[in-house]
Amino acid sequence: MHSCISILNERGCFPISRSVFPTLISNDHLRSIIGGDLLSGRLGHAYILEGPYGSGKHTFARLVAASLSCERRTDDRFPLPCGECLSCRKIRDGFSPDVFMVGREEDRATLGVDAIRKLREDLWIAPNENAAKVYVIEDADTMTVQAQNAFLLSLEEPPPYAVFFLLTENAAALLETIRSRAPILRMQIFDTDALSEILKNDPRIETLARTQSEHFRKAVSAAGGSVGQAKRLLVPASEEAAAILSLRADAARIAALLFSANPSESVQILKNLPKDRAESVKLLELVLSALRDIAAIKKNASLAPLFYSDPDECRAVGDKIPLTRIVSAYDDVLTAREQILANTSVQTVFVGLLMNKH
Repeated sequence: MHSCISILNERGCFPISRSVFPTLISNDHLRSIIGGDLLSGRLGHAYILEGPYGSGKHTFARLVAASLSCERRTDDRFPLPCGECLSCRKIRDGFSPDVFMVGREEDRATLGVDAIRKLREDLWIAPNENAAKVYVIEDADTMTVQAQNAFLLSLEEPPPYAVFFLLTENAAALLETIRSRAPILRMQIFDTDALSEILKNDPRIETLARTQSEHFRKAVSAAGGSVGQAKRLLVPASEEAAAILSLRADAARIAALLFSANPSESVQILKNLPKDRAESVKLLELVLSALRDIAAIKKNASLAPLFYSDPDECRAVGDKIPLTRIVSAYDDVLTAREQILANTSVQTVFVGLLMNKH
């Protein structure tokens, strides 16, 4: 049974005009949809938030959680959430006993049924101190079929105080039975020009953009339209940023090799592929992004690529390749990703992908 969590002011009606999620960057469609649901008392119990890493999915889930339990939530003189009361600060800083992050165990490529069983055991315990309990399921698209089926029981008949956010980079990987019970909300993705302007609002980043323009350009391009990811990549001398940029370079090489007749180069890259299952999934997701760029520019040469920092590099890969072959390669990479998530040997999957090309 689907019910709603209501936020009404002291007069028993929802405020007509109020600032909602004032710290959220852009994403006006989310502000309108969820903000309207909050203010009118129509907030549902489950939402799927789709967007690339660093696009603000966690931030948005925490903002909604804070709005539900903000100590000023019924006072329309303050924004929602106010961001200043004790409840807002505890949720923002990750100390609330009623906001739960549910994720994969370290070094696991999938989110298993045990984590979902623990969630279900906790679900029917009333909130400790807030008006609602919020469960944020990270990398929801990596839930095993068994885990998704177990979670479905909680989605169908949740307690009235529970709200679920399923965070994913690819909502299509979730079972249809899950998607039918939770609306899919997509985080806003920015093109490189818009992302650059947003980032330059920070004086430190604006200085970096002037003094290290090439590094800034690569980081913005590699961010995939995500503000959070761009900021991570812009950290000077960051090992994490170097690793991400290296993984993207490998993805670009693999995308090109899918259409190459050079087996020696394929063998060479196979030697340097990540052994970690989760890292391998990330690599394949980047290859999918590269192939989407190649296909899009194949159809419309005036489009700006999202994965490639250099449009000419993207065009060079797809220039002599039929669109049907690009689409077929995309399907192969998608299958390879699913095989790794199903615990097939990483090496076996990549050998099959790179050595059995069209």
